[in-house]
Amino acid sequence: NKVMSTGQEHSVEEIGKTIDGKEAIFLSKKVPLLDDKSNIVGILGISFDITEQKERDRKLLEAKEQADITLENIMNHLPGHIYWLDRNNIFLGCNELQAKSAGMKNRYEMIGKTNYDMPWRDQADAFNRVNNQVMSTGQEYSVEEIAKQANGAEVILLSKKVPLLDAENKIIGILGISVDITKQKEVEKKLIEEKERAEAADKAKTEFLENMRHDIRTPLSGIAGFSELIKNETDLDKLKY
Repeated sequence: NKVMSTGQEHSVEEIGKTIDGKEAIFLSKKVPLLDDKSNIVGILGISFDITEQKERDRKLLEAKEQADITLENIMNHLPGHIYWLDRNNIFLGCNELQAKSAGMKNRYEMIGKTNYDMPWRDQADAFNRVNNQVMSTGQEYSVEEIAKQANGAEVILLSKKVPLLDAENKIIGILGISVDITKQKEVEKKLIEEKERAEAADKAKTEFLENMRHDIRTPLSGIAGFSELIKNETDLDKLKY
C-alpha cells in the first residue's frame, strides 16, 4: 500500500516462509506496477532469501562484541597505562588505570582531552614532543618520563610509543604503553648508593693498610740498622783482644 500510495520504490526485510515451510528472512524490493498510461495498478516485488547471511552477520556481531569485551578486560588488567591519541595529541581512548591516574571517573572521560588538561600539564610539551616524533618518523620510541598524578605524587614511567595506523596503514596518531617504574628506580638508586659506600669503604681500608705498612716499615728499618751497628761493634771488640 505504501508503494502504491506514494509511487516510490521501497526496500524492506521481511520474515516469511520458504516452499518447504521453514521460516526465513527475505530482503524485498518493491516498486509500483504501471499500466500503459503510467497509472499505478499494483506493485512489482522481488525478494531474496538472506537467512544465512543474517545468521553470519549475527555471529560476526557476537564475535566482535566478545572481542571488544576481551580486549577491554585485557587492557584493564595489564599492569600499565594504555592510551591512544590522534595527530593533534587529543586522547581517543585509554584504559582504566590511565583514567584513574588522571583523576577521571572512567576511561570515557579522557576522550577529547589533551595532555594540557591533565595533572601532568607541566610535562605536556615534553610528552607531545615525543608523540610528534613518533608520528613524523613512523618509528617506535621508548623513553623514561616523569608524570604528576591526580593525587599529587610524581611517578617515573617507562613509556613505549608506536604509530597508530588506520586500515590503509596511514599514521593517524600514536599508541602508548607506560609502566610505573618508580619503585624500581628507588631500588636502583639505593643499590648505587650502597655500591658507592662499599667502594669508599674499600678505598679507605686500602689506604689504611698502606699507611700501616709504611708506619711499621719505618721503625723496622731503624731496628735493622741498629742491629747491624751493634753487630759491627761486637766484632771490633773481639779484635782488641
